[in-house]
Amino acid sequence: MHDIEINHHWPLDDNDWPLLRSPNYSGVLHVSNTPYNWEIGLDAIAFKPSEIKVSVRPHEHGHELLVEGSHEQRDDEHGSIAREIRRICHIPDDVDTNTIVANLFPNGLLSIKADKKVII
Repeated sequence: MHDIEINHHWPLDDNDWPLLRSPNYSGVLHVSNTPYNWEIGLDAIAFKPSEIKVSVRPHEHGHELLVEGSHEQRDDEHGSIAREIRRICHIPDDVDTNTIVANLFPNGLLSIKADKKVII
């Protein structure tokens, strides 16, 4: 298994981090699987980059993407909250897992992209 670094390019302020969407929301915003790239977009608005772990692990049918997010209890205007999520996604066999990159954007989108394997 190898971990993927979470990239972000904005200053962090503990008080600016918004609440997660409703509990029945799946969190998968989009999946794109073209001949050249694979991408999945996840809603990670409740987590800071340091609270998210993205990794790739072998699976009996190829590889899986494991996304974990957790934070300790925090006070907010409603009381307090602690969160923990875990999402496992199958990675298509034609994806080069060594090219996977993860970017977290200020709007809470966690974008995970990879190139397809080069067939010679």
